Amino acid sequence: MIPRSALFLGEDHELAENIDRYCKPRGFSVHKGSKPGDYDKKELGRQLAATEPEILVFGPDYNEYPVNEIVHIFAVLARGVLRYEDPFIVTISDSVLAENGKDGIPEWVFKTLENYYR
Repeated sequence: MIPRSALFLGEDHELAENIDRYCKPRGFSVHKGSKPGDYDKKELGRQLAATEPEILVFGPDYNEYPVNEIVHIFAVLARGVLRYEDPFIVTISDSVLAENGKDGIPEWVFKTLENYYR
């Protein structure tokens, strides 16, 4: 089974690695992407082209950055270039983080993806 690809955008690359470790054996591969302060359209385009994600995962620290612009770029690439019919966005909000704790986020992300795709 080829895993569905996701791009994690956020400051906490350790969290991205933990999500990937939890989700990869279950069919989802998570790649580390830009940190909020490093946002750049061209770099985002390169990351999207390199990882070809079907899913974007926004870390809890990404809530004050140009999320709408990022989602638009992702949607255009995912639907128009990569031909994904069903691109998906996961947002790890502060409330989700508080409710699940950092250690519970990988499982929460997986369950969110599983509920959406299966």
